[in-house]
Amino acid sequence: MYDTAAADILVENLVEQGVDTVIGIPGDGIDVIIESLRKRQDDIRFVQVRHEEAAALAASGYAKWTGKLGAGLATSGSGGIHLHDGVLDARLDGQSVLAITGMQFHDLLHTHTKQDGKLDELFMDLNVYISRIKSPNRAGNAVELARGSALDLCLSCTACNSSCPVNADMATDKADFRSRHDTSRKRPFAAHTMGRIHQWARIGGAVPGLANFATRTPGLSVLAKWAGSISPQHEIPRFSAPSFTQWFRQREDTSAAYKKVVLWPDTFNNYFRADTAIAATHLLEHLGYDVVIPEGHVCCGRPLYDRGLRDEAKALWQRNFAVLENEIRDGTPIIGLEPGCVSAFRDELPKLLPGNEQAEKLSSQTRFITEFLEHEDVDLSRAMTASGKNAPVQMHCHEHATLDSGTDTKVLDRAGIPHEILNSWCCGVAGSIRFEKDISEVSQAAGEWMLLPREREESDEAPILANGFSCREQIELNTGRNTLHVADLLARAILPQHRR
Repeated sequence: MYDTAAADILVENLVEQGVDTVIGIPGDGIDVIIESLRKRQDDIRFVQVRHEEAAALAASGYAKWTGKLGAGLATSGSGGIHLHDGVLDARLDGQSVLAITGMQFHDLLHTHTKQDGKLDELFMDLNVYISRIKSPNRAGNAVELARGSALDLCLSCTACNSSCPVNADMATDKADFRSRHDTSRKRPFAAHTMGRIHQWARIGGAVPGLANFATRTPGLSVLAKWAGSISPQHEIPRFSAPSFTQWFRQREDTSAAYKKVVLWPDTFNNYFRADTAIAATHLLEHLGYDVVIPEGHVCCGRPLYDRGLRDEAKALWQRNFAVLENEIRDGTPIIGLEPGCVSAFRDELPKLLPGNEQAEKLSSQTRFITEFLEHEDVDLSRAMTASGKNAPVQMHCHEHATLDSGTDTKVLDRAGIPHEILNSWCCGVAGSIRFEKDISEVSQAAGEWMLLPREREESDEAPILANGFSCREQIELNTGRNTLHVADLLARAILPQHRR
């Protein structure tokens, strides 16, 4: 009689991880798994095919169609070998597939039988994680590590929200997994450096000269990247001096009896791209708005959410509610400059705090700057363009997925600014993945797929428009070209002091 403990734990963990379908064919090396699937048939279905080759290809197709983790099952030896092409198909198309095979009975390992093939070596170049399960104690951990390894390669771009035919949400799946998986374990160091970027940036922004010296001086920069778990080939972004909030609070009070709006000082435009936030302030004031910023330190918490630090993200939102209490009550418009940050207001916030009245109000009050200008039907006819060249526009993934991406085109058209929306897909960053030393090559490969070659071919006379901090960093690092935010471009077209 077989001991089904390891198989039961394996199937239990598949169910817990949200796997609802396993596609395969029974065999003597996996009969205990088939029995475990039979016992849990109300929770997970087994779809039998006629050949292992079909099982893996069907698992890959299932992943592509549903956005879920596909699972293929085959016996040991030649059965497992036939899963290879389906796993290769998934790898080439960037899909997550779990291949489960049987293995030779331990007393017969290394006896040169047909069932004794080294499947782990066969699949080594195709997988992000591979392991042999030899005891029940190993089964649950192996399933979690396998799923986590696959989700680590998700860019969290959220494009699947709008592009996937069944609206799969891999970014939320990834955040949920990290939250659940890392709660009782030691979190990766990147969770503390990248996830808490709002805290580290606040410290660096207080002493930008010292921070830039430490992160850009040879020797010291190597140490800083090592300490931050940052890929050595990428530069740490330069801190602005002063930060946007420092500039805003030190300037003369220019408020007037116009409509009040809150310009959200996101971490990246506040501490690293202050010129963009300053340009947005001047633009909005010129158009007749009384611009204010929140009192105290605020952050949308998206990096925390992405790294699975959900409790910290919730606490941060509660602090935001307190800071914006009057604005939420009065329905004051909140204007964002970073698409990923505005996406956090509109998408992650309602998911993180479902049924919370303040969360619902704040989410509905927040717009990206072009969404706001289009909603207000602002007169942009005073704009002047310095160049007749089309400005190539790299649309941030979160604009595609969550925001009204068409407002960029509408606003630029009304301002008379010639432009072209690039069909270039994701820049490959969408967060901190470009900086993480273990997976930064995925980011680079995604950028080189379409965007970066196209940008290298662009004329130097045409400004490159990219609203996302991630997109701007990716383009500038890899092409040597400067980028502009839509707020920069509009300010240059409308305000004489911003023209160059």
